[in-house]
Amino acid sequence: MKTLWRFLAGLLKILGGLLLLLVAVSAVFLALGVRVELDPLREPVELAAEQAIGRDVSFEGSLSLVPTLWPTLEVQQVAIANAPGWSEKDFARAGLLRLQMGLVPLLRGEIQVGEVTAEQVRLNLESDLEGKPNWRFSEPASKTSADPEESSEPSRSIRFTALNRLSLQDIEINYLDQQLNHALRLRLKEMTGSMADGDPVELEIRGQLQDHDVILNIDGGSLAELYNQTSDWPLKLDGELAATPFQGEGVLVRAGDPEVQAGVQVGAFNLGALLARLQVVKGLHANVERLSSKVVLRGDSLKEWITTSDLSFLLEGGEWVLTDANSGGQLPIHILKGDARMQPGQPLMIDLEATLDEQPVAIQIRGAEAAEIIKPGAELPLSLAVTGGGADLLLESRVVRPIATEGLGFTLTLKGESLDGLDNLLQTDLPPWGPYSLTGGFAINPDGYVIDGLKLTMGETNLDGKLSLDTKRKPPYLEIDLSSERLQIDDFRLGDWSPAKKTEPDPQRPAAEATAEAEQTSAQSKPVRKLLDPETLSALDARLSVAVKQVLSGKDELGRGSLLVTLDGTRLEIDPLEADLPGGSAQARFLYHPSGGSLDLGLAAKIEEFDYGVLARRIDPETDVGGRISLDVALKALGDSPDALLTNGRGHLDFGLWPGQLKADIFDLWAVSLVGALLTEVDKEDASKVNCLVARFQLEDGIMNDKVIFADTTNMSVEGSASIDFKQRQIDVRAKPKAKNPQMFALATPVRMRGSFEDFGLRINPLAIGGTAVSFVTSPVHAPIRKLFKGEVPADGIEACAQAWSAEIEDEGQESIPGPESDDSEG
Repeated sequence: MKTLWRFLAGLLKILGGLLLLLVAVSAVFLALGVRVELDPLREPVELAAEQAIGRDVSFEGSLSLVPTLWPTLEVQQVAIANAPGWSEKDFARAGLLRLQMGLVPLLRGEIQVGEVTAEQVRLNLESDLEGKPNWRFSEPASKTSADPEESSEPSRSIRFTALNRLSLQDIEINYLDQQLNHALRLRLKEMTGSMADGDPVELEIRGQLQDHDVILNIDGGSLAELYNQTSDWPLKLDGELAATPFQGEGVLVRAGDPEVQAGVQVGAFNLGALLARLQVVKGLHANVERLSSKVVLRGDSLKEWITTSDLSFLLEGGEWVLTDANSGGQLPIHILKGDARMQPGQPLMIDLEATLDEQPVAIQIRGAEAAEIIKPGAELPLSLAVTGGGADLLLESRVVRPIATEGLGFTLTLKGESLDGLDNLLQTDLPPWGPYSLTGGFAINPDGYVIDGLKLTMGETNLDGKLSLDTKRKPPYLEIDLSSERLQIDDFRLGDWSPAKKTEPDPQRPAAEATAEAEQTSAQSKPVRKLLDPETLSALDARLSVAVKQVLSGKDELGRGSLLVTLDGTRLEIDPLEADLPGGSAQARFLYHPSGGSLDLGLAAKIEEFDYGVLARRIDPETDVGGRISLDVALKALGDSPDALLTNGRGHLDFGLWPGQLKADIFDLWAVSLVGALLTEVDKEDASKVNCLVARFQLEDGIMNDKVIFADTTNMSVEGSASIDFKQRQIDVRAKPKAKNPQMFALATPVRMRGSFEDFGLRINPLAIGGTAVSFVTSPVHAPIRKLFKGEVPADGIEACAQAWSAEIEDEGQESIPGPESDDSEG
């Protein structure tokens, strides 16, 4: 900057000296007022210029003088050569230079320029690999090292006092920094201004920087202040860069190395458009409401400006909108405030405070050092960290400027304590699973988004696979394939969480709590949706497959399993779910399809001899409850909630139970409580043991009636009947015991249990008691006779139970699982 000023000052001195030499000629022709051609003086003028700046100078066009009291010197086709070794032959070339200077002020030792005009100027600035610039000229041959002040300033006998009119047109300045391998181009359509004595310097610039429109107005200190190399020079500026308005004020520090200190304020502008025009980022949709900055530019070359300058920015308000290129879907991030810093030797740092769907988030962006950013083709580090909703997201990559979203790839890391911490952020009710972490290679491709090498950790469970989201499809299509060596079921406990809305209030939930939640939900602009809400299901189509080599439940090993979930429209299907279980296997299918204001539901499942002690130990790891269960279910229904499978459903439910122990307090289920109460009542012997229970039910319109109920204890065989009304939540069960071996004076009274699901009671029919009494009184007569003619019955009844279960299955033809849509769901 200082060197450039010396060059300009020296050039003015050359032109001024030429005018002094021509004063005599001007005096002769002054009265004539005619134009004087100076071509005969071409060689002396070129030689004088070369001695002044140490470069070859040629005037390829005409030289002329209009002699008046303000003589005008005009030179056409001027060329100043570069020193040997630079990439361009010419340092500068001008089509026209015109200088008008006052004769009377010149006689007083003052240079007062009436006009400086330059047209069609091409200036080639360059710095080499060592940082040496081509605009540092050799000192004139007449100068000596003993006079350093005179080599940098015009003669003290001649003082530059005014420039009344400056007019530069069609100016092109090309700059090449070989150290940074970076080029800049500035085209000035026009630069006009004035520097009157005692008045502020005024400059107006209109042109293009790197093909981006620039408008700049500069109001500086006086010309005397600018001319004085020992004092700072104040300046104010305003204008537009790439259609972005700005204004500011600062100071040109003259002591020591060149330095400009300025504060710049920018009103509302399109940040994404600006960065795209500056070839930094393409496809960024961001606006800023207000930006203020402090800028300290040091040095007189681009390399020095980049590596030693200090830039800081403060953002107030704005919006960053993440937009999918295929669907046009948008995710707005509202910026509250933020700051950006670029300091010498430090990477670009941006910190933002923002909200995402009214949820506060903190965003950190880290980039490369300024010297690396400006290098074309350089791979630059870039990281984006987002914290909010109880989760931490980190995206890391290396990018090439200009950064384009398509084809962009990141290393992704997502961590959190619990998935439900993201509920408000995603407006979706997620299960309370965690802590969790997800890593993988995240890429944006023409079809959408992909995570390759996905690794999902949930507690002790590790899952590997791939995720892809195709946003070209309507609706978008999500595909996830996961596999695991070992999956711990305890990592996926649901607690009170449900994927669907509850149709009835929880009687154990305080009313105040329910009211508070309802008020909070109503106050939210976007309430949290359940996973099985139609709005959630219709947002995309999906396919999820999971394959696990070893499934654990606590310390229990359940074998291997697989799962396939598909979502098409709002039709959600699990088909199939397969698992190897201790002692048997399990298969299941499930249909959940909201359509036309109602739910189409289906459930089919078949379990063979499952050790249900695994379930008991999930509730109480120390329990000794155990046994085997087989299950065959096929139900379907139309309704408004999953409860409709029982309240409105039709189909069958068959189960066989071979208990080791029955404890209702472990399972806390009315069905287990009911079975335990019934079997305890029909066989009250302390040493008696329940061997099995086989039951087959037909469900029609919410009412389930028995087809077969059979139980076996140590002493009794029990036949029963049952009617269960799931709409009214009422149960009516009858059990008729029969002693396995005829006994004298034995009581085997039929038992009935009836009541609501929540509070059922035990009832004994008085007529049944009468029949029991008759049998009791006559038992000494008929018991010996029955024993005489009865065959042997197994003491534990296990064989009888197995035969009963197998016979029922074969009789009904239920060797395979009917699907949810099967017309054979009733068996």
